[in-house]
Amino acid sequence: EKEKFQNYRLLWARVLDENGAVLPSWFLGTCGGSFDAEVKNVSGGYAFAENVLFMDLWQFNKTAKHAYKSVKELIFSPPTLKEQKNICAKFSNYPLIIVVPSVKKMTYKIQAHSIFYEDVREVLATF
Repeated sequence: EKEKFQNYRLLWARVLDENGAVLPSWFLGTCGGSFDAEVKNVSGGYAFAENVLFMDLWQFNKTAKHAYKSVKELIFSPPTLKEQKNICAKFSNYPLIIVVPSVKKMTYKIQAHSIFYEDVREVLATF
């Protein structure tokens, strides 16, 4: 039996600061397009802007129970899918979580290119 489902791929994404410099960043969640996210308040390594949760690396390590030394290390050696789902569940009000080295009051520019597509999986056995 074949089952259709909606699939998602983030092809690339980046965060720019107010001066246009690209910041090391790791995205968790679904997004696409280009938009500004203004951070007005930073508290305990978190900042909230529209539907985006910004989290600094220290807070991410605490939340995910990891010890990443840099966002670059996080990008190239991310948590397991199960761990990522657990992190998303803790912050379910935010469809997009972005980890940056440190969170500051500023307007961040988020740029992302993703695709949604219909996929098919084969159900091999049912019990």
